[in-house]
Amino acid sequence: MENNRFDNLTRRLVSLGGSRRALLRLTAVLTLPGLRALRFQSARAAEVADAQCLTGTFSSYERKVIAQTFRALHSGHLTRATVHAVAPSATNEDWYRIGIHSTTRKGKPSKTELAGASILGIVRPPAGQATEVTVNLTPGARVKKGARYALVISGFGPAVPSLLTNRPSGQATPNCPGTPFEFVDNRFRKDPSTDIVFATVVTQA
Repeated sequence: MENNRFDNLTRRLVSLGGSRRALLRLTAVLTLPGLRALRFQSARAAEVADAQCLTGTFSSYERKVIAQTFRALHSGHLTRATVHAVAPSATNEDWYRIGIHSTTRKGKPSKTELAGASILGIVRPPAGQATEVTVNLTPGARVKKGARYALVISGFGPAVPSLLTNRPSGQATPNCPGTPFEFVDNRFRKDPSTDIVFATVVTQA
């Protein structure tokens, strides 16, 4: 389509006698935003795995609001986040809110949600297993490589998130980057005893 427009504009230029003024008009038209969009419409966004914490031994962390800080490994929009629910209700009616928050200068999760979505009907897993819970964020949270953010998981109604954590066998402390927090007395408090198992995906333009 862009080539057709260029051909039409070229014929117009010829009909106008090829004057300098006509050439300037042609150049101006070719730089219109619509034509630039046509030129780059074939470029597709690419999804890349970003910050994550993998499982060690099976254990869980249960709080009404749980946060895990991390540093983005790529710049772009964080469009997907995954955690693992250990003990949803037997009626499969649990409802979690999963959001990406900014952090304070001290590295704590802030109350500012950059992007988030709710997941309903989380299925209770068999004993000793966990249910993968993935939220897709559109258009996602804009993140910058190296900057710190927080993954915040909260329960609605009676639901209290119980999430799979990382505690490698034989280690007294977790080995994932970032720190978990719980929301108590209207503020986030650090709990360095474990890390939440999670994974994120960033979409790059």
